[in-house]
Amino acid sequence: MNQSPRNMYQCQMAKQSIGIPFHNIWRRIDSKINFLASPQIPISRNKINQDGLGLDNFVNGFNAVVGVLSYSSFDMEDAVVFNKSSIERGIGMSFVFNTSSFEINLQLNKNHTKNLKNFDHNVFSGICEVGQVLRKKDIIFLNNKLHKNKFIPKTSLNYNNEEIASVDYVKILNNSTKKQSKNNILVRSRSMRKPIEGDKFASRHGQKGILSFRYHSEDLPFSEIGISPDILFNPHGFPSRMTIGMIIEGLSGKSGSLNGNLNDSTPFNNFLNSNKSYLFGEFLRESGFEFYGKEIFYSGVTGFPLHTDIFVGVIHYQRLKHMILDKYQVSYRGVRNHLTRQPVKGRKSGGSIRFGEMEKDAIIGHGCTFLLHEKLQKSSDLHGIFIETKNSDAKDIFLENDCISENFETKKYSNSRRIFTPYVLRYLLSELYVL
Repeated sequence: MNQSPRNMYQCQMAKQSIGIPFHNIWRRIDSKINFLASPQIPISRNKINQDGLGLDNFVNGFNAVVGVLSYSSFDMEDAVVFNKSSIERGIGMSFVFNTSSFEINLQLNKNHTKNLKNFDHNVFSGICEVGQVLRKKDIIFLNNKLHKNKFIPKTSLNYNNEEIASVDYVKILNNSTKKQSKNNILVRSRSMRKPIEGDKFASRHGQKGILSFRYHSEDLPFSEIGISPDILFNPHGFPSRMTIGMIIEGLSGKSGSLNGNLNDSTPFNNFLNSNKSYLFGEFLRESGFEFYGKEIFYSGVTGFPLHTDIFVGVIHYQRLKHMILDKYQVSYRGVRNHLTRQPVKGRKSGGSIRFGEMEKDAIIGHGCTFLLHEKLQKSSDLHGIFIETKNSDAKDIFLENDCISENFETKKYSNSRRIFTPYVLRYLLSELYVL
């Protein structure tokens, strides 16, 4: 029922979805694992996938009540709106398991760790315990060094993530020899992630979207029987993509939810009597609903009925591994390069995003000169220097550490003028001096 490229898109997004990738998580160590907290098998099922390949044992999504309407400005350009109450009940919630490894010496005991901050005093041998809560800058491992026949502990590895996690698994691997008694330690942390703005979701029809807003349930539209949708999908996503299968799945999921059955969606099956949507509509009519799956909805803000009927169905949605907590990058004050005094690059090192040539041209094209001055000088490496007014030769530049301050004493520079430039200019001039 879908356009063929949409089915190929789903093949790619199924590999990115979060579900149950395996059942032996307690016996294996991976660097990073994503698990869906409350997976559900789809109501509209394909016998080849679910029964033949056994995908019901490796579920990768959840069933959601989807309303097709444009209710606010938060659903433009493939953005989807979620019901906040549904998120609080656990829809789309997942767990992230991260594993860290290190080599330490287990001869460290309690007395060597009792005075350290951010460390559990009851932990023996410098390793965190299972169930211990980890916050940013908490110690995961401790390493020790031998100094004057005494073991002196030193911090080996800290927990650097912003989100709070718990120690899920600790494994000690013996790697000792006759000369050294060292062990490889594996610690797996577990953090819970609820859907937030910026997370990526997709249906099984190539319709991916970003969670843009979490509406309170009392502000969402509700039906005559008091149901508010879990997800609001913009109807402008259907005409150009022609994903008719998503609409039929909504009818199938709605009828299957009412009679408690799983509907067959295997393609090319009984094609002589393939008008399944008619059978779903007839069952909905017998159950007291409209034939085409539409319902009368009332505005959660005003309480008045909406001007048109809204299509509502139950559709299997997937949460993808692209989450905003793994991608966002913010840097106000951070690590700087000791030569250029400019911020370093890289998200893990707390760096900044580069303002390059193309960004500079875009700002100039918009005429935002003050913004350009702020980004290229004030926000990066502002530096004050003095230039003699009599001789403006570059060699007459004097460097002072405190000349940026407005209260800086300028009596000894009465014949000079203070200007502000990026520090990288001073670094360039220093490089040119040696030529």
